[in-house]
Amino acid sequence: MLYELGAAIAAGIASGGEALKPVAQALGVKASVDIAEVAQSARAAAISALWRNLGGQFLTWHSTIEAADRFANDASFYLSAAGSPVHVLRPRDDGSSVLVNPTERSERLSTLHLLLSGRPGVYCLPHVTVRQALPDVKGARKAVRRYSVGKDYGWDDVLGALVDLGYERAEVVSAVGEFAVRGGLIDVFPATAEYPLRLEFFGDRLEQIRAFALTTQRSLGSHEAIEIGPWTETGAAGAGARIWDYAPDAPVFIDHADMIVAVDEGFARVRDDTTVASADASEADPDEIDAIETGEEPENRAEAEDSPGGDPGRAHIFDLPELSAALDARAVVSFVSSIHSARLARKADIAVALPCEPAPAFERSIEKFIEYVRERSARGATVCVASVGHRRIAEVLEEHDISRAPVGSRLHLPSEAGAVLCADGLIDAGFVIPGLHLVVLGDNELYGHPARRQKLKAAKEGVPLSESDLKPGEHFVHAHHGIGQYVGLEHLTINAVERDFMQLRYAGEDRLYVPIDQMHLVRKYVASDGAAPRLSKMGGSDWARTRGRVVEAVEKIAEGLVRLYAARELAVGHPFSPDTPWQSELEESFLYDETPDQHEAIAAVKSDMERPRPMDRLVCGDVGYGKTEVAIRAAFKAIMDRKQVALLAPTTVLAAQHFRTFSERFAAFPVKIALLSRFRSKAEQKETLRDLQAGSVDLVIGTHRLLQKDIGFKQLGLVIVDEEQRFGVIHKERLKEMRQSVDVLTLSATPIPRTLHMAMAGVREMSLIATAPVNRVAIKTIVAPSSDGLIASALAQELERGGQVYFVHNRIETIYGVTAAVQRLAPRARIAIGHGQMKEHELESVMLAFVNGEIDILVSTTIIENGLDIPNVNTIVVNNAAHFGLAQLYQLRGRVGRSTHQAYAYFLYQPHRALTEVARNRLEAIREFSHLGSGLQLAMRDLEIRGAGNLLGREQHGFITAVGFETYCNILQEAVAARRGQTLKQPEAPPVLDLHVSAYFPSEYMKGANQKISFYQRLAAAQSTDEVDRIGEELRDRFGPLPTQAQSLLDLTKVRVIAALKGVQKVSLERRRLTLDIGPKFSLSEQALPHLTSLTSGNFRFVQDGIVAELPSNGSGAAGLAAVSELISAL
Repeated sequence: MLYELGAAIAAGIASGGEALKPVAQALGVKASVDIAEVAQSARAAAISALWRNLGGQFLTWHSTIEAADRFANDASFYLSAAGSPVHVLRPRDDGSSVLVNPTERSERLSTLHLLLSGRPGVYCLPHVTVRQALPDVKGARKAVRRYSVGKDYGWDDVLGALVDLGYERAEVVSAVGEFAVRGGLIDVFPATAEYPLRLEFFGDRLEQIRAFALTTQRSLGSHEAIEIGPWTETGAAGAGARIWDYAPDAPVFIDHADMIVAVDEGFARVRDDTTVASADASEADPDEIDAIETGEEPENRAEAEDSPGGDPGRAHIFDLPELSAALDARAVVSFVSSIHSARLARKADIAVALPCEPAPAFERSIEKFIEYVRERSARGATVCVASVGHRRIAEVLEEHDISRAPVGSRLHLPSEAGAVLCADGLIDAGFVIPGLHLVVLGDNELYGHPARRQKLKAAKEGVPLSESDLKPGEHFVHAHHGIGQYVGLEHLTINAVERDFMQLRYAGEDRLYVPIDQMHLVRKYVASDGAAPRLSKMGGSDWARTRGRVVEAVEKIAEGLVRLYAARELAVGHPFSPDTPWQSELEESFLYDETPDQHEAIAAVKSDMERPRPMDRLVCGDVGYGKTEVAIRAAFKAIMDRKQVALLAPTTVLAAQHFRTFSERFAAFPVKIALLSRFRSKAEQKETLRDLQAGSVDLVIGTHRLLQKDIGFKQLGLVIVDEEQRFGVIHKERLKEMRQSVDVLTLSATPIPRTLHMAMAGVREMSLIATAPVNRVAIKTIVAPSSDGLIASALAQELERGGQVYFVHNRIETIYGVTAAVQRLAPRARIAIGHGQMKEHELESVMLAFVNGEIDILVSTTIIENGLDIPNVNTIVVNNAAHFGLAQLYQLRGRVGRSTHQAYAYFLYQPHRALTEVARNRLEAIREFSHLGSGLQLAMRDLEIRGAGNLLGREQHGFITAVGFETYCNILQEAVAARRGQTLKQPEAPPVLDLHVSAYFPSEYMKGANQKISFYQRLAAAQSTDEVDRIGEELRDRFGPLPTQAQSLLDLTKVRVIAALKGVQKVSLERRRLTLDIGPKFSLSEQALPHLTSLTSGNFRFVQDGIVAELPSNGSGAAGLAAVSELISAL
């Protein structure tokens, strides 16, 4: 018999819990109920059990967003068989962020819509959400627009309605909250929809409604009717509606009244602190404290205080007595821990107890776990284990002869006593209900902390289709003419033929007009510093000289790489054994799903280690992408083969961090780890050195101290180097010696571009972890004008939950004044300063104290270390964010969000100074980073080029700047191939077409130049007529029926594709005379002559290097193109 574990647990509680039966009856008569003795970890299961029996809408009231998220995660597990009808209503950002994340806003509006429409489910409400006023119910219902296929709607009325609802017009819909218009099509991404929608009109009649994918812009399926809800929350000012009003019949479950009261008092305390701090700060020198604004008007301050999770502005909140009083007429369930618990509802009509206790912790001990399961099972309890590592746990149970009931689709617990169930599941913590003989265990009990599964991207977070993002003034590299500047897309008529051209400006104001069918010759110029390059002289000689200098330099690098690789192939090392059972056990205890890149990197490292020659592999990936786990598995593999491992970190702080991480991961295994750094006493260091030589230390972690001559190992098998580019020349030479005899794994947080990876294939073992873990807990990004209220609220919110804060201020001369201002805004906080001009040991001491939780707020420059991973730091405030580059903002943002807590990144700019367009675009891009769109790619490119410099040598920077990064990588790839005796296949030039046909996308059909260029590029790259047909289908789907010029463009592309396949190099047409210039690959098929004879009535002849034929009718227009296509196909 099979069981669906989460649903089965809920069913077991529902059917066996006598205490819940009177609760269910009381809810039916809108009574007030107190439930006592329920462990925090069991409350989601209890409420899920009630919902399973009663259905409808449940509202749960929590102290914080984190508490609501934890509860929702657990409830989703217990209600998984019901389609997981669990929703978290996050707070509205009232004015804190001028650039609100569209996905988050959409999730909120969508949840409100579900509530308002009566959709059954469990709705989890953080206290900060409950306090906020909402649009009145009647107005909110009236704002929803409904559209059905076959009905008439005024075209202008529909567009006007979208504007009134707050939707923004865009060229292409790339995010929720946008709409676009093309011909008779309206694309819109409603807040309440899972996918964007395409409305196709004929006049005023709505002919079709289709969902489409953001990633491709292609239609997915049709709808008969849709609802479009508002993209803004209007009418929430003043009295407004309470959240209770949106679900008038729903019972309210109060999760932890004491905590809600404490959080509410915290909001009041923050407001008081902010008022005092503002008064104090107004006496400070504005220049000294820079962008921390002082003395703003009270109304501005109230608006700024509306931070996510902070104190919303006074006009938009209800106080606690108001909220409690509004519950008098409805069913309320309060979980109480004692008779002294705070009350947020009227006195209870009934009180019940559901005796329940937290599950015990096994401290990573398999023996303790097995002993407990066996003992509980023997006493008749049903033991349910929910874990992301359920397969390994099942193996452990089997190894200890504990039989398990199979888990699957049955929605109740097995009837036999003492059953043990184990399945995939993600819960915050387990619990025991003695009265039901039920034990629930999760990863928290097994490993000491709950697991986090990476969330798959929802449709609203999909990567939007990247239309070519070109702006006039950007630089491009033409294969023949070199670096030019993009002016725009130009429409020209030449000899009565209309076409679009890409216009590039060169030195001396020369202009090059690139036809759309030659776009394969043009690439975007990218270099690391963002400075404008020198424009080439048109004609090619200037470019040829520049390219020649780069080729000469790159050939030397290629020669060295190939020679080094050949020497390594001849070296003899230790071939490590295949994985052991313990290796599998370690890997099963990893609490995340590996990303595809991470999986490939781990497999590549293991494969290298098992070969007889020494490994020398570089693993690149940003912080949080999973490099450390690769190193952990490699180290464990070496230790299992009785070899010692040395891990080198560039700083003492990073070494200490690695020591903690490895110690935690290896805790369940007999592995001895030592830390060798200046933070260890001399006696401790001496003992470690003795143990290393004796072989009793399996893994030693330290700084460059490990490279000194007095360090000896009994059997060193693997060296792991973190951030090698940060070590000095002498240390690098010592590492070079090590590479000749032991396996070396190098980790780098600076990414390497895939193009460079390809160029170096075969001469350097590299693994790229470029896949970001998908939304581990999405970092809430706030871009806002700086204010004391906002900063004080952000700091208080983090400190109140026991967290720590980075405050980044990048001017050393004013950092002490800023620190004093921050101290006034957070008077109870322990604050320290870190910057690059401090002595090394001072800075290390500060950083170590911060890592150890002895400092609450670190005010620092951008010296925050790239590799530093402090899970307790979940808020970063970046002062004067408009002055930072996109890559810097991206890296700073990545310093938080490393734990199960919601992380916040505040990017602040000065409110009284206008943002430049560049700065605003940069801040918009950082706000959109969760979408992994083009903004992120631009930031990554800057980091990647920095990574290329680390790998190939800093002196290569000038050569990259001279020709652009893509061209540089191509040159390197050619040079490496040549040194290895290989020949790279060069792309063949496409056939030249001279057919006198106007072929382009008219502006009335496709407005944006970027969209046009994107489709021109795709057509130019098409390699088959099927591919051209698919593009044609997409055009019709996205833009409507093809006009003549667009159809001609597709037909012309097909002629080019067929000609290329047949080996024809040029196709010319003058009236009826068709001339084909043939290349060396041309050959006639057996049926060619009969077909040619038939199609031309025998009017064709072979000439030197070609064929001349007379078409039966005039070769102009669609008919002429079809005739040309048919004739070439006949060859």
